[in-house]
Amino acid sequence: MRTGAPAWGSWTTFYDSVGQVPGMSRADSEDGLVVSFGMDRLELDLPDVENAPFAGAIGLSGALSVTIPDEFLLVGFLLLVNGELAMSLGSEAIVTASIGSGTRSVEWPIRNAAGTPDPSRSTLTTPLPAA
Repeated sequence: MRTGAPAWGSWTTFYDSVGQVPGMSRADSEDGLVVSFGMDRLELDLPDVENAPFAGAIGLSGALSVTIPDEFLLVGFLLLVNGELAMSLGSEAIVTASIGSGTRSVEWPIRNAAGTPDPSRSTLTTPLPAA
């Protein structure tokens, strides 16, 4: 890392509903401007059986400290969330991500069976906007 660049600390977990943190990968860029985390188990699968729960959620929250030298002119931070959302017919989803006091949410409405030839293969993939 170059002199005068941000120095990122360790991830501190506050909440991890699916035990993601032990398998979470991390990569920091050499210039200190990008920190990336890879996830391998943020997956929610609700059983399709009678009396199954009608809703479910996954949560991951924590903190990543950063030390920024006085001579480094930082304007702000950018959080990118990327992934794939696969929904069965008749379901809806909300994905939320936040950094600091800013929060972004994307909501997908209930899927309609009209015009879908094979409901078991219905997939929706949409990226979450930056927060």
